[in-house]
Amino acid sequence: PHNDMLKLEKGKGRWTLLRDAIINASKVAAIAGARALVVDPVDDSAAAFYARFGFRRIGDSGRMAIRL
Repeated sequence: PHNDMLKLEKGKGRWTLLRDAIINASKVAAIAGARALVVDPVDDSAAAFYARFGFRRIGDSGRMAIRL
């Protein structure tokens, strides 16, 4: 799992959900061979939230990804 996600405390709402999603995606990636988690931020605020945890933009698609 992405180390920054493990540092987040429980009970932090959307941060906890993101952490859990990355941990679960990492488990699936180990089985299925996935290499990244892709998100589609709804606005600039959401993109800034994802960027704080290491997500990077994918070209001009508006999507962002983080390596698992």
